[in-house]
Amino acid sequence: MKKHTYVAKHKKTTAFKRLKQKIAVRINVTSNYKEKIWIIGDGRSGTTWLSSLLNSHKYYRELFEPFHPANVYQAKDFDINMYMRPAKENLALYKFVEMVFNGKLSSDWIDKDNSSLFFKGILVKDVFASLFAKWALMQQTDIKILLLIRNPLAVASSKLNTRHWFWQNDPLEFLNNRDLVKDHLQPYKNVIQSFSKKNDFVVNQVLIWSVLHKVMIRQFTIDEVLPVFYENIYTEPNNEIKQIHDLLGLKYQSVLPKDVITRESRVSSKHSSIVNNKSPLNSWREYISEEQLKLSNEILYAFGLHELYPDNDMPNTEHLVNLMSSNTF
Repeated sequence: MKKHTYVAKHKKTTAFKRLKQKIAVRINVTSNYKEKIWIIGDGRSGTTWLSSLLNSHKYYRELFEPFHPANVYQAKDFDINMYMRPAKENLALYKFVEMVFNGKLSSDWIDKDNSSLFFKGILVKDVFASLFAKWALMQQTDIKILLLIRNPLAVASSKLNTRHWFWQNDPLEFLNNRDLVKDHLQPYKNVIQSFSKKNDFVVNQVLIWSVLHKVMIRQFTIDEVLPVFYENIYTEPNNEIKQIHDLLGLKYQSVLPKDVITRESRVSSKHSSIVNNKSPLNSWREYISEEQLKLSNEILYAFGLHELYPDNDMPNTEHLVNLMSSNTF
């Protein structure tokens, strides 16, 4: 009897929450957002977790993966990891990007965790738009972009454990884009083709990570995007989040609640290191073979990215800043 009573109350609560969310969304799609933050990075890099840390005070309306071509109807005509030359015209993408960053786009997928009636800004988190982010910034110059970087081996192992999710699995798809090859990938065409022949999921994901980060680091200057490392945030969350808030000119909650730091995100899988009480800094070693590690290091070296994680451990922040400051990478 108590069980049935609990279920009934749960249904009412859920129905009320959904109604509140619908009302909140209707109000918020008509709002004018002055602060616009965009977190980009590869999938399984911790972008959802970073979004929750930055928005622990709930100042911002979080838009979850609005550029997801499979889960957002309005994005269905845009390819996963689609590349756009910064100066190229694309009216359809322009209108869509404008709709996203003006807060006019909403769906159960995008606004799942939003229930407040008023927000002071908008926080977009996405892992499918990295290769046209520079283009988007030129269209929406008031966007503040954070590039979250995580150890490619940790990313690859996490994708391995969620391989049934919506990921790009074939690095050769990048070579179908003539603009991308001409602008960035011509020197690495043979590398992509050669390592793709291994037909290894982990190796392919390291290749994809390398392409995404090579292009982003080449396109952005340090003045256009704020690069942050997952490992640094995990090690010192309060210091890193405070620094991000300071650099972006955002309001900051002095101490992050511990439950916010350790809470599972909406995209945590059963293999997640947080779920299994393991360190996300080195748990990838359980899933990566010596051969995969060797091939991955060869890929990173070929792309000139090996010094970002010189020991396959903690990142070399200074090296990244130097690369993006010189912009000759």
